[in-house]
Amino acid sequence: MPRYHAGSEELAANLLNVPVRVYHGELDTIVPAASTRAWQRRLLDAGVPAAYTEYPATRHNIWDLAYSRGGVLEWLAGLRRNRSPERVRFVTRSYQFSSAYWWLSTGSRQDCRRKSTLAARPTATCR
Repeated sequence: MPRYHAGSEELAANLLNVPVRVYHGELDTIVPAASTRAWQRRLLDAGVPAAYTEYPATRHNIWDLAYSRGGVLEWLAGLRRNRSPERVRFVTRSYQFSSAYWWLSTGSRQDCRRKSTLAARPTATCR
């Protein structure tokens, strides 16, 4: 399961169309459960579908529980990508791989050291 890195909060909006499940042990002494609860709140506030499961009386190693009781693999198998999302968001701090950003024209590049954000909604249906 992916781990979060300090400073990545501003990138949470990139998960707008990605379902997220977060698991945590109540007695975790390495990463406090309150931190993960706050992360789920940030994701929900950004419009990301984020579910949270907290395992009582459990410390840091929740992988076994999440994979066995949490139904992670079954959940993943049931996911389907929305090919036409209602809106998209993209936030970056680097244009290192700018050729992948089809929406970025040469004249619109900003200071690459600052965070840049794109928020868009489709104006027509193309088939």
